[in-house]
Amino acid sequence: MTADPQVNKLETEILADARTKAERTIARAQNDAEKMRKKAQTLAASKREERLREAEVQAEAQARAILVEVEQEARRHWLLAREKCLDELLAQALEQASQAEGEERAQSLRNLAIEALQALGPASCLVEIAPADAALVTPAWLQTLAAELFEEKTAIDFTVQVNPDIRGGLQCTTTDQARRFDNTYASRLRWMKTELRDLAAKPT
Repeated sequence: MTADPQVNKLETEILADARTKAERTIARAQNDAEKMRKKAQTLAASKREERLREAEVQAEAQARAILVEVEQEARRHWLLAREKCLDELLAQALEQASQAEGEERAQSLRNLAIEALQALGPASCLVEIAPADAALVTPAWLQTLAAELFEEKTAIDFTVQVNPDIRGGLQCTTTDQARRFDNTYASRLRWMKTELRDLAAKPT
């Protein structure tokens, strides 16, 4: 029995329409899949770049931290070397100053004594000196200097005491112990060390 041509035509049209719809659906699915694939690739690339940026930031932070640490360590070594150099230099200077003799030492003591007396004013005081200076620095010698600085009739009582810890210069303390002026060689060199340290810290 031969099929009805109208039925065959209808079946053909239905199949063709179904095939077309299926092809369109498949095409859309493929297109969507391609879009999703590209989106996934873009996202993956973005994530990689983000991770790379994060890694770069971390690496830069670590590099800066290492650099700061190295600079701090270098400065610490420089400060230690500077202090050692200053200590050695001033120790040599103290040794040379304490070994000075004759007119050179006498003039040095005179200058230091005048500076101390000017700082304390016309006040009675205890003057501590090195054993090597006992023959020069006497109450009479100090009174002569005071007479040059203050009124000649000003009566100032000086007590001179040898201090074995002093290697040169003098330390003056008012009788009431309210004021003290340390003008020993060691003290002057400590002041000098502070000045040299400040000078070394200035940029060249």
